[in-house]
Amino acid sequence: MGKRNDYIKYTCCGYKYAPESFRAYKVLVDRSGCGKHKYVQMDLTAEQRSAIGNSYICKGRKAASDLAKRYDRKMMKEQQLLITYGFLDAINPSHYHFTQQLHCKPNAPLKERHAIFKKFREYLMDDDSYVVTTHQLDAGFAPVSAPKKLKRPGRNADLSKPVVVYLKAG
Repeated sequence: MGKRNDYIKYTCCGYKYAPESFRAYKVLVDRSGCGKHKYVQMDLTAEQRSAIGNSYICKGRKAASDLAKRYDRKMMKEQQLLITYGFLDAINPSHYHFTQQLHCKPNAPLKERHAIFKKFREYLMDDDSYVVTTHQLDAGFAPVSAPKKLKRPGRNADLSKPVVVYLKAG
């Protein structure tokens, strides 16, 4: 999987006959070795808590801890993901234009995402001061080349062909 961090452990506890009562904790072990641990309860949905409880009852503590770790990593990955909007190039359809300055979370309200889309579309029509990044795409719409940053992209973006672009935060 990757490098193991021995200073973060996962554990869970709950009532044996009620799997939905199980709670998962991320245990932060003190590096100095003095034996102090900090327990942080994970924010899980009812279905996730129930799945951890069923796993604990049927397969044991290690399987439930592995499931809690999987849910935690999934939440951390979702927190890093951002989206923005762009447009395909009118001259060369294997290129697209987007800006990294206007972005939001993928689960943001539709109103916020639409405002970002409209703001970038208006910018392309008015030539404002945003920095636009262009990429070359392959047949599966995956970026092929290194991004190029343009101060003024010109009017070669096709505003009838929007593209959703996923970014990583950080």
